[in-house]
Formats: sequence, structure tokens, C-alpha cells
Amino acid sequence: MISSPCYYISQYLLDVCGELCAVQISWGGVNQQDVIDVEVSKLESSGNGMEWVRMESAEDQAFFLSDDYAFSCPTNETEIQGGHAYLFRFKRLYSINVKDKSFSVSLSLRNFSGSGSSPFLAMRDLIRLYNTQAKPQHIVSKEKEEIVIENGNEAQAYNLRDLPFDVLELIASKLYLVDYNNFRSVCNTFRLAGPYIKWREASLEFQSETLFPWLTLPGGNSDTSQNFIDPHLGDRYLINVPNGLSNGTVRYSKDGWLLICNSNFMFFYHPFRKRLIELPQQAGHHYYCLGYGLSSSPTLDDSILVGSSFYAIYYLCLRDGIWFECPFPDYFDFQPNNNSPIYFDGAFYFLGKDGKLGVLELNRDQVSWKILRDLKSPCDGFCYNYLLECGGNLLSVFVVDQLVNIYRLNFTTVMDWERVTSLGNHALFVSPSSSFSVTRNSSGMENKVYFHKLYGMDIVYYCLSTNKFYTCGSKEVVADFKNTIEFASSTWIEPKWPRLQS
Repeated sequence: MISSPCYYISQYLLDVCGELCAVQISWGGVNQQDVIDVEVSKLESSGNGMEWVRMESAEDQAFFLSDDYAFSCPTNETEIQGGHAYLFRFKRLYSINVKDKSFSVSLSLRNFSGSGSSPFLAMRDLIRLYNTQAKPQHIVSKEKEEIVIENGNEAQAYNLRDLPFDVLELIASKLYLVDYNNFRSVCNTFRLAGPYIKWREASLEFQSETLFPWLTLPGGNSDTSQNFIDPHLGDRYLINVPNGLSNGTVRYSKDGWLLICNSNFMFFYHPFRKRLIELPQQAGHHYYCLGYGLSSSPTLDDSILVGSSFYAIYYLCLRDGIWFECPFPDYFDFQPNNNSPIYFDGAFYFLGKDGKLGVLELNRDQVSWKILRDLKSPCDGFCYNYLLECGGNLLSVFVVDQLVNIYRLNFTTVMDWERVTSLGNHALFVSPSSSFSVTRNSSGMENKVYFHKLYGMDIVYYCLSTNKFYTCGSKEVVADFKNTIEFASSTWIEPKWPRLQS
């Protein structure tokens, strides 16, 4: 059954092909209207009586849920997408993928005055969530050693053998690991220009570089892989992870490391360098934290991991390997949210779901917590909020319907939030589990905010120059987050690959 940290869980009993099944959905976020986790179980007999067993697959069933009813139907000969739960709640129609735990709001009825219990309303608009819009395809032809770029009815061919060999070697020396491997797979000439390298053994001899941040998602049909989407190039990568990681959930990201945990284990994993740092397993409630934050890279001994739950703050010094619980008396006045705290100027900052700010300071002899009560929330009526560091400043991001508002914390005698109308050459990458900024001068990604949401197959971003939402691939204008897909375990990660030194 569900053990993820959440504000509350809604449960539904239903008959699925003669078996008693239960659907559990956990909710969180600013308005407690975001899906945090979903699980489908069935009741089976065992040596100890009856017990709930998780259903590994429900691809041939669709579940229809509301506060007044719950039923399922087979999807073999229908146009309804199997493996999904369709739920009418909060005057919105949710479509939830029970396997990869992604969800989308495909219908919003803000002015709906009814009770919202009609099964006909829940089944009315089961739209297909993935956009099948045609896109330019890049095809590598190994036989002719040429790249053919097809766009509509036009096609152009470029013979790669016309390039001088020393130019090919120069190109290969400037590539990162992923692009280097793709380069070698084009043809024999490219393979000679870029010789085979044992990256794990030789990684210390290469300069570590950071690419554009990638969005990591569950691995689709595979339980032992992770999907990565590059918003800059639009490429997708599938990277295998150890079998033991498939039972965990990605909770945080920093410096190319993923924090993966469940109720039994917790560790950092670097998917690009295949390195793992185990964290101590200790009885307690630190797994049920809503968000996590790190003071520095987990490879450093003095790094501190911090988590916030409903009742206390937990922290772990990686050097000592001991979890500490801090139930501060006034912590109950703080409203923790499903987002990550930020380590800034020697302290951890927490952004509550009401927009209030809390500060945790960890010194050798003292641990202190305070709520900045005189600092008012800079925004009202928001549905998402994030906290991050950008250019030496502490920024907060608030999403209000069709607008994104950004504020900078002014550390003066009287703290206040200042409105930010331009990010300059910075780009923000925000998600509940990890948010950070990068500097990009001429990539076309600057002065934008990238979200952990997909519209069709493309990542959604907000442009501060036009005050509109767009998709990364087709540059299509998106009115708001309706019909976008959000994965419960998605996060932004900085893909740090080794690169050949010039």
C-alpha cells in the first residue's frame, strides 16, 4: 500500500474481473490537488489469511472513480486508454497512469455547480494525452554515410566524407559522452576519428562538464531504466539503473546525483557515472519528508542532507552517518510543501505552501529554526511555488493560472520580496523535488522558466519576454497547464559527463 509522504489519501474499492481491488491516490501540493502517488492492489489469500498485493500490470483495464462510485471496464476493444484511472475531483477530470504515476488534468470545470458525481461526466472526455504531431526526423544512414534531414516533403543530404579527417578528430574531441558515442555510430570513418574509450576507467583524465539540465522520468515499460529529456536539443535518452533502484522513488537531485529512497533504503546514485553512495538506514520517519535539500555535493564529507516533514525537520551529516530529528515548537506554525529546501548563504531556506519562508541554521553547537513572520508572501492565489538560488540571489517562483511571477529576496534591515521581470542570461529549471538555475548566453534558453511538465511529448516552459507558455519542440503556445502531463517522480538533473580535454 502507499507509503509516500502526502497530505491525505483517497481510497476506492471496486470489482475488477471478479477480484476485489483497491485504488489508492495520495495528494499534495499547494492546494492538495496534485497526485503524489497511486497504487492498485488486489485482495489475495495467503498463509496468514487475506492480504493486499500490488497489481504489477493493469494495461487491459481502465478505472473510473469519484466520491460516489468506482468501477472498472476492459479496454481491449475500446478507444479508452488502458492502465489509467479516470477521476473526477475538485471540479476537474484527472487521468492517472497507474504504472509510471503520471497524471494530467484534461478537463477543468471551475463554474460547474453540480455535485460532480455523474459517471457520464467522468467518461465524457477521455482524450489521448500524447500529442502525435509530426516533427522533423533525423535519420542516420550508415550505408551511404550521410545524414538525411526530412522536414515535410523536402529532403537534403550531406556527405560526411567530404569533411577533412583532422576536422572530424577535432569535432570528436569536443563532444560529451552521449554525443561522442552517437558520433562513433554514424560510420566507419567517424569511428576511426573517435576511438573507443573506457569511460569509467578514464573518467578522471577528462574534464567534467555540465550540459543543459535534463528532465528525468520513469523508464516507461522498463523498471530498470530512467528516461531523460534534453529540452535544448529535444533528444531522449534511456539509461539503465541497477535492479535494486527500481523499487525506489527519485526524491531530489544535485550536481548530477539522484536521491532515491523508499521505506527500506536511501542512497545517492549518479546515473551517468554509475556511482552509488549508500546512506544509513535508521528507524524513523525521515523517509516521509515532503522535500529534501543538500548543502553541497554528496561526495563531500561535510555535506548535510535536510528533509522537512509535517511534524519535524530531519538532517543527516554524511560524515557522521546519524539522522537527527528536530521537532521545533513553532514548526507547527509552518505549512511545509512538496518542494525542496535551498541551502543559501550558510542556512537552509524552506518555502511553505502559503508562501511563508522558514530558515534552518546548523552550527556545531546549536541548531536553530525560525519562521520569517514579518516577511509576507509576495503572491496570492497561486497553485505552484518553488525556491531556488540564481546568480547569488534567493528567488521564489509562483505560478498563477496563466502567469509566472518571480521574486528576489532583498536582505536588508526589513526583508521583502522584489519583483523580477527579467532573468537576463539565466534560465530556471523548477520541479517539486529540485529547482536550480543555469547561465546560458546565446542558446535561446535564457530568460525562461522550464517546468517538469509535458505537453504531448514536449517540455513546457514560460518565456518572461512574452509572458506566455510554450513547448520546447514545436514552440507551440500553451494557454496553461491543462492537458499537460506531470510525473510524480520526475526531477531536473545536471548531466555531468566526462569530456575530452582539448
